[in-house]
Amino acid sequence: GEVLGLIGQSGSGKSTILKIIQGILKADRGEIVIPENTEIAYIFQEFNLLYNKTVFENVALPLILKKKNSSKKVEDVLKFVGLHNKKESYLAALSGGERQRVAIARALVSNPQLLLCDEVTASLDKSVKDEILDLFEEINQKYETTILIVTHELEVVKRLCDRVAIIEKGRITDEFN
Repeated sequence: GEVLGLIGQSGSGKSTILKIIQGILKADRGEIVIPENTEIAYIFQEFNLLYNKTVFENVALPLILKKKNSSKKVEDVLKFVGLHNKKESYLAALSGGERQRVAIARALVSNPQLLLCDEVTASLDKSVKDEILDLFEEINQKYETTILIVTHELEVVKRLCDRVAIIEKGRITDEFN
């Protein structure tokens, strides 16, 4: 239920840890223990959205892939992230901050217990970044979702995180609250 920040320079291993948690890569040593049946969602820096789909269709994608049809859940999540009025829009018509909100909604639609966020504020201007950080605070509080946010931005971890780990050359070198 906490927000954990992982901060480090480019190439320090931040994204690699996320890939290990997802099972995309195998750790060469050490151990990451996540309880079985933990629903994990991932939010990418570059959004990884489908530009030939509407906002609604992008958010519904995880449910479609799991063969779950829940238009109400998609509607609820779009309201939560403030994009219900944009549900029929295509991504080309959205701002960067709105696209990030679509990516967040797509991650939330499957009710994850763990939300992995990879440099999710890196390409956003200050006011939009603050809105997105507010949204993550609300996600953590309302849904009690554990959030692991990877960033190189000290201001993000200061503002959002309960705990912060510093990574250098693939090793956690320090941790603080």
